[in-house]
Amino acid sequence: MLKKVKYILPLILIILLIAFPALALQLAPEPLFQPVDAAGIPFADGRLFTFESGTSTPLATFDEDGNANKNPVELDSAGRADVYLTENTEYRFVFKDSGGNTIYTRDNVKSIQDVLSADGTFLVEHNSDGTHDVGLTGIEFCFPVAAAADQGVTGAGNTVKACVDAIGATNKGTIYYQHDPDNENTDYRFQTLETITSNITQEFESGARLDPDSGKVVTINGPLDAEIVQIFTGNGTIAGLDLVPVLYFEWWGATADNSTDNTTAMQATIDVADASVGEIEALEGTYKHTGLTITAGILLQGQGNEFTTFDNTHASNNNITLSDSGGRIRHARLWDFKLTHSGGGTTGKGIYSQGVDYLSIKRVEIDGMPFHGIHLDEGANGGHHYAILEQNFVTGNGVGNSGDGLRVDGGTGGANSGQVIGGKYNASGVYGINFNDDGATTQPGDWVITGADMAGNLSYGYRDSGNNNKLIGARFESNDGDGTGKDILLDTGATRAQWFGLAHTSNDTQTQTTFTAASVLIVGQQSNFFDTRQANGFFRYYDVADSDVRLLPKRGVSRLRIPALGLGNDELWSVFRTEDDITITRVSIVVDDTITGANTDFFTLKLVNHGGAPDTLADKAFSLGTDATARTDVILNLTGTASKLNLDQSDILTFQKIETGNGMNMPALVVQIEYEGR
Repeated sequence: MLKKVKYILPLILIILLIAFPALALQLAPEPLFQPVDAAGIPFADGRLFTFESGTSTPLATFDEDGNANKNPVELDSAGRADVYLTENTEYRFVFKDSGGNTIYTRDNVKSIQDVLSADGTFLVEHNSDGTHDVGLTGIEFCFPVAAAADQGVTGAGNTVKACVDAIGATNKGTIYYQHDPDNENTDYRFQTLETITSNITQEFESGARLDPDSGKVVTINGPLDAEIVQIFTGNGTIAGLDLVPVLYFEWWGATADNSTDNTTAMQATIDVADASVGEIEALEGTYKHTGLTITAGILLQGQGNEFTTFDNTHASNNNITLSDSGGRIRHARLWDFKLTHSGGGTTGKGIYSQGVDYLSIKRVEIDGMPFHGIHLDEGANGGHHYAILEQNFVTGNGVGNSGDGLRVDGGTGGANSGQVIGGKYNASGVYGINFNDDGATTQPGDWVITGADMAGNLSYGYRDSGNNNKLIGARFESNDGDGTGKDILLDTGATRAQWFGLAHTSNDTQTQTTFTAASVLIVGQQSNFFDTRQANGFFRYYDVADSDVRLLPKRGVSRLRIPALGLGNDELWSVFRTEDDITITRVSIVVDDTITGANTDFFTLKLVNHGGAPDTLADKAFSLGTDATARTDVILNLTGTASKLNLDQSDILTFQKIETGNGMNMPALVVQIEYEGR
């Protein structure tokens, strides 16, 4: 009897070999031959011509009953046909569409029996034209056998190592890990370290797992395709995964069931992400653990703080620590989850971070930490720079143990240039938000807190002993739970604090703010915020040394873009009408192109007040020897007397070009007028 085979999917092949062990015929990788075009559409009514390899001599194929097919084989309206090949025979295929156009020609097409070894290893190469080569070096798909004792050695040619060698270092290929459905898991054990190169994709059936021994490392440098189930086990290490865009705790065996201790699985995931600066996505549910440490700029993101929770069950460990012990961290991002603490104790923090540049904590809820909710501390490599904390809800932390909602410490390099955007910092043991110099030589400074809610804290809502920190539109309510605090403490060491539009809905106006620092700049507070508030909302300056409260002149700058103007043209542009009594302090221009002064043909630029009789306040004549360099600030001369530089409300300013002789071209420029209130 002729032995005939056909292309099949591996699982179908195995099933049929078991079901029909005595038959000489075997199905091929697809139950029916059905070529498709680049869009995946079958070739209806196409025709397959089959020849002896390397010739034009027709060679028959067969149907499932062993009857010879017509040559060419005619596909049905769905583009399908039964095609079986003679075993141990090579064919040449020519496939044409219904219009007679040749779609592909492939030689050396082999039956599957020629490349199916006794151990079951199966190799197939897929070509760009839709055909397949099998049993070749440089194959595309490889199916290692889980029963092999060590996947890290070639062995009988049925291991992961054998697949890596067969695919080669440059060909694209996939290693497919199959799962035996009779077992809960199918483990591929590595007793020898192995590196899977970047040209090879790892594809896992659900239940298949890589299992490196203790001390052994499996490095995966290529893509990975798997469901969100466990695919890594054992006491060894999985490394690499640089080309995998998102990692999951579940791949290492974590379960968000509010019961399982996931510390080992979660930390293993983080360690791989740290090495590749990758991303981790946490699913819905509660992950129990005893503390996690991040050492690189990864993204850890949940499904939202209502759906993903990390619960720390350890009495003293922090929920999440960002440690710069291995070098400064950049661009760490913690987004969209909730942190809780069920381990008791008095020292655990929600997020403890050391020395991170561009830290982002966004939409994180932190509830019930024994100590600080978020603590940005000085690390081995300095403080924090350019952090952004956005829409976080930090509540009930550090009650009875001097904990704060957010604590930002100074130190070497300080904790500078950060933002707190919205969110709530409520019901903490001491302060809602605390900028603490910690006795450091460099204070936490240049932070902007916008729209944050600080309410119900045991002591003060907000403490500032830093430098140049700004509060904008913050809300305070019902702080001073211990009877010793207030809403705001501007503490010793604070300098150049600035507050804009704050709202207090409780506490006596005489006691809600304490000043023990050098200065504070205040703009337009709620009417009951300070009893000394002026109706016009001008800036205020507090000098604590002599308890004097006085107006700070209102400062500002007005800019006007002026287009280029050719020679022979004088021109006048309106700048602004004053809304208050002000004094002009400086006038300058920044030109797009260089101005080179001339002797007889030049122009003069002027700032003129038209509040009464026109008065020139500032000017500059670009005569010989007076130039202006492109994109450089050029100061005009203040020519008015001191009294003329004092403008009254509703005065109108204009900027003018006045030519001398034939004049000259004026480039486009920006005029800047600086002023202060009087």
